[in-house]
Amino acid sequence: EKKHIQLEDPLNKFYPQFRGKFKDLVVIKDILAHHAGFKSYFLLGDPKATYAESKAKMLQYFLAHDLEFPPG
Repeated sequence: EKKHIQLEDPLNKFYPQFRGKFKDLVVIKDILAHHAGFKSYFLLGDPKATYAESKAKMLQYFLAHDLEFPPG
């Protein structure tokens, strides 16, 4: 059975630990439209880090911090 991501799927369907202020409201469509409420993360980048290291660091940051505003 193929499992497809739907635009209305909540993010915590894929990351169950993504819980907190407004986080239960975030759907895939919000992320793609840049309306998910995430704080800016440009300062997390390390120019010498690999893509996997940067991705892991950003994911850890987003899981640990509240959203800046409600999604949508």
